[in-house]
Amino acid sequence: MKKITIIIIFILSQALLFAKTKDSCLPGGITFTSQLQIDNFQTDYPNCNEIEGSVNILDPYGISITNLSGLNVLTSIGGDLSIVKCPLLIDLSGLENLISVGGNLSIGQESPAGTPVNSNLTSLNGLESLETIGGNLIIGKNPMLTDLTSIGNLFEVGGFLFFYNNSSLTALSAEGLVLVDFRDSNNLKLKEYTEKIINRQCIITINGLSSGKYSFKYFHDANNNKKLDTYWIGAPKEGYGFSNNAKGNFGPPNFAETLFQLTKNTTFECIPTYIEF
Repeated sequence: MKKITIIIIFILSQALLFAKTKDSCLPGGITFTSQLQIDNFQTDYPNCNEIEGSVNILDPYGISITNLSGLNVLTSIGGDLSIVKCPLLIDLSGLENLISVGGNLSIGQESPAGTPVNSNLTSLNGLESLETIGGNLIIGKNPMLTDLTSIGNLFEVGGFLFFYNNSSLTALSAEGLVLVDFRDSNNLKLKEYTEKIINRQCIITINGLSSGKYSFKYFHDANNNKKLDTYWIGAPKEGYGFSNNAKGNFGPPNFAETLFQLTKNTTFECIPTYIEF
């Protein structure tokens, strides 16, 4: 008899209602391209604690921005916060009073040449006070980033979560349930499994199987309502996946692509897909 242990790693996604606060400034947003701009921010924009627009932090030549200390008065950003192409940053110290971002939070994305853009960022230290993001959380192309523990107080994300090409990343946080639909080679349901996510993992062991072909699909039930939440067009709001890490084009993969041959005790490690609009 055989068994399968399914290990799935998740991160929380929930809906968010974001309200602008009364003492906002810079409705058109601001872009920082040098350390001098950051250092002079509080002098150039006195009493500016809550930026109404978007904030872009971009070091075009990769030789200037070394820290974000000059931004330590910020408590909220109404638009997006983007931190890209800052190879001299090792953490995000200076943003320790930031509580909310109304739009997307993007930390390092792929440059046109495909090179790492925050190549020395090792942690997200500085975001310990961040609680809410109104849009998507996107963390990509940060090869030295080792963990996300600094965003442990984040409890609401209005959009999707995307993590890619962070080769040193080892620690995530998560809540909710994992629901698994386990099927035989004829696409007949054998059983459903539900388990809690504990310490960033969900381990489901399926015992008593004979050799043969099987398939499974699963989703991250972040709000514990026992169903896969979808948008009005039918696309999933919550993370989901299939055996063999099969991917479909504008829909689920072909069932045959999800079938696997079980000949011995097998472990699958799966990471859910989150769809962005």
